[in-house]
Amino acid sequence: MKVSRASSRRQQSELLRIQEELFRHVSTITTTLLPDLVITHLILIVTSIPETARDREGEPYQMT
Repeated sequence: MKVSRASSRRQQSELLRIQEELFRHVSTITTTLLPDLVITHLILIVTSIPETARDREGEPYQMT
C-alpha cells in the first residue's frame, strides 16, 4: 500500500497538533494542580509529626 506525500504530510501535521495540545494540557496540570498537591502533602506530614512522637498529654509513647 502506497501512501501519498500529501497524506503523509497531513498525518504528520495532525500528530504535531495533537502533541502540542497534549503538552498544553500537561503543562496546565503540572503548574496548577501539582503545587497544591505537594503543599497539601507537606502540611499533612508536618502536622502528623507531633502526633506520632507524643500522645495527647505530651508524654512520649511507650512501646509495649
